[in-house]
Formats: sequence, C-alpha cells, structure tokens
Amino acid sequence: MRGNDAGLSHDFPRPARMKNWFSTASAASRAVFAIWAFALVAIFIRVGIAHQHSVYPNYELAANFWRHGIPLYQENKQTPNGFVYSPLVAAFFVPLALLPDLAGEVLWRLLSVAVCMAAIRRWLETAGRRFLEPRQEALFYLLLLPLFLGNINNGQANILLIGLLVWAVVGAYSGTQKALADAKGAASGAWWLSALCVALATYLKVYPLVAGLLLLLVYPGKFGLRFFVSLAGLFLLSLVLQHPAYVQDQYQMWISTRLNEDRHLFSQESLPHDLFLLLNYLHLRVNESGYVVVRLVSGALVAAMCLRGRLRKWPEGYQLNQLLALSCTWLLLCGPASESSTYVLMAPSVLLELFYCFSARVAPWRRVWMGLVALCYFGSFTIKTLLPLRDPGWMCLQPGSALLFLCYLAARTWPDETEFRDEDKPRGKIREEKEECLAGSGPGIH
Repeated sequence: MRGNDAGLSHDFPRPARMKNWFSTASAASRAVFAIWAFALVAIFIRVGIAHQHSVYPNYELAANFWRHGIPLYQENKQTPNGFVYSPLVAAFFVPLALLPDLAGEVLWRLLSVAVCMAAIRRWLETAGRRFLEPRQEALFYLLLLPLFLGNINNGQANILLIGLLVWAVVGAYSGTQKALADAKGAASGAWWLSALCVALATYLKVYPLVAGLLLLLVYPGKFGLRFFVSLAGLFLLSLVLQHPAYVQDQYQMWISTRLNEDRHLFSQESLPHDLFLLLNYLHLRVNESGYVVVRLVSGALVAAMCLRGRLRKWPEGYQLNQLLALSCTWLLLCGPASESSTYVLMAPSVLLELFYCFSARVAPWRRVWMGLVALCYFGSFTIKTLLPLRDPGWMCLQPGSALLFLCYLAARTWPDETEFRDEDKPRGKIREEKEECLAGSGPGIH
C-alpha cells in the first residue's frame, strides 16, 4: 500500500495554530513569511493611497449591477469589453461590494492569497511531497513571491484560480489514498472537494474546465458525477441569489459573449499571449480554422499523456502533478484569453519540477531543459516588470516558455521507472536513507 494522508502527520507536522508554527518553523521559513507579510502590507498601503492599477473596481461594479438587476455584459466606461466572468462571480463579490472600497480591496486579496497558499501548503504535504524536500520549502515560497506579486498588486483572480486548481489536485490525491486505507467516507468527501473546486474555477474563468475534463478522463467513476453535480449545484445557487429570469438572461449573455469574442482581433497591445501569437511571430502563419485544428490536436495529445499515466499505473502523486502541469500549460498556450498575468498559473508546477530536477538523480537532459524553461519563464516576468515593452518578440517569451515546458512534460511521459520507487516517502527521508546506505557501504561500493 502506498503512503496515505494519515502517514503525513509524522513527517510533516501541521500545527493547528499560527503561534505553534512560529515556534517550530525554521529561521528561513519565518524570514520568508515576514517577507510575504511585508509585501502584502506594502500592496495594501499602495491600494489605499492610489486606487489605480487594480481590477477590483470591475468586480465591485458587477456586484452592484447584480444587486440591482442591471445587465452585467454591457459596455461601460469602466469595462469597455463588458464583464467577462460568470454571473455567479458577480454574486460572489456582493458581500465585498457592501464594504468600504479599501476594505473590499484588502479582503479580496487576503482571501485569494489565503486560499492559494493553503492549497500549495497542503499540496506539498501530499501529492507534491515526493518532489520537494522540507528544507527547500522556504526557498520555494520565496521564489513564488515575485511571480505572484503582480497579480496580487492588481487584484487579479488568477491567484484564487491557482488555489482552486491545486485544491482539486489535493482532493483527488487524498481521495485515492483514503480509498486505499478503506476510509470510504473520507475518500468521498475528498472527491467532492476536488469536483467542487474545479467547478468553482470553471465558473470563474471557463477554461479551467480543461482540468475537469482531464480528471474526468483519468478518474471517470470517482470524479465525473460529482463534477457535473457541482456544476449544476452552483448554477442553481445562482438562481437563488437573484430573480431567476434575470439570472438566466445573464447566463445566456455570458455564454454569447464568450463564444463571440475573438481576442486575436484586438489591438497588438491586447493580443493574447498564446501559441497563435508565437506561431505568427515565427512566420508560421495559420488562419483561424487551422488554429482550431492545432488546438484540437494538441488537446488530444495532452489527454493521451494523462491517460498513458493511468494505464501505466503511475503513482497518484506523479499522475496528478503531471495533470496539473499539463492542464495549466495547455490552457495558457491554446486557451481563449491568455494574458501576461495569466502565466502565473504555471508557477507552482514549474518551480516544483525545477527543484526536483536539480536535487534528485535525473537524466542530465531534464536539468538542461528545465533550466531553459526557468530562464525563459522568470525572464519573461522580469522583463515585464522592468521593461514593460509591447514588442511582439518580448510578448512571445511567455508562450515560448510554456511551449518549452509542454514539450518537456511530453518527454517526461516516458519516465525512468526508478523515479517511482519509495513514492510513499518524502524526499527528505529518501535522502537520509541514501546517505545512511552510502555511509555504511564502505569505500569499495559505489
């Protein structure tokens, strides 16, 4: 039997209260926590002084429209292209819209960061524990900060979206492990968590439906029905929160605007940072119908990669981390609305694989490849921050890094099976056992 969640309590103590965490955490962890806190406070002060560079007013406006039964998807001075999220999202922001502006801005960012960081923390304790040593966690969180900072500063929904997708992976992993431990009730609850999180993410930005479809492909019996029930339940919740006729009209308008919007017709500065932009920059011209074929073929290949892991009976952590990375990377490359800020969705997967490649015994080509991915990925964020240029060459750096990472994930679909040994053990314990073995083997054994 592979390791389950019950076995994590010894290797990864999770104090119930923050004061206990401070007393047990390493100095590096406390320092990183302080850096994060300082960065958040600085953002809150900035928001209080200057109400610019924030998308929260768009959410607040939609919430007020929802309250008063005004159509959400109409052009206005604040949102020239209209509201782009589902009606349920507008309803979600109503409680925040009732607060003073600054309080709403701060609480929205705190909620997004709390959901995301709690999800990543639990992910590193479960599905990701095989890929990151405990002593590396402080550096992992530190490297997340510059990648997350722009989205947090602007109040983007991408941070919350990451949290929901990672929670979905955590729920799926916990469901499989608790099923092995014959804890059927707990396993069912974990699968409901996974399905609900993907459903919420779908209502937030539509294209996370890709992650739901991949989970449905890999775990049809455990995930499928719960996912569709969650989608239907959230729709019914929308009907309860406003007049049903108004809600149905808004959903029809939302679906119509999403289907009819073609961002490839936008001005150059607003073009999606996707595979279409990259191909055209490389003079590999494709028309709209050809690009649809590219999307379908690449999507089928991504599904095949996930299905191969299931058929080969890869360990659950390896499968689910691959699924998370593939879904996020593909939707950035081939999704309908990839902006510069959206590329933060790749951050947890890229960092986890980067740490693993440079701290585990893997093939040298993987280290070189991931080093190139990291150079392009981090470089794109650095250039965006320091040199906010609109040149297509710089804009293509993000989709270029995503394409490199997607190709890496495809090559990793044929892994060295020795990677699956000791899958139930955290990386730190594996390293300790190897060092003990080498110390006791003597100089004649290598």
